[in-house]
Amino acid sequence: MRFGTESIPKLLVSLAVPAIIANLVNALYNVVDQIFIGQKLDFWEMQLRMWLFHLPQFALRLGL
Repeated sequence: MRFGTESIPKLLVSLAVPAIIANLVNALYNVVDQIFIGQKLDFWEMQLRMWLFHLPQFALRLGL
């Protein structure tokens, strides 16, 4: 494995860039999803969906 031989800055970049790209794609998907679903739901349904969506995201960011 290259974890024992590669420099730490190179490893950080090689691991961080794909994660950053994945998070940006996920965020863009969520914005587009909110636009299309927001056309079908009323205000309170949209608020409930937004709150329920952020609970698993918060748990993922905590690393649970």
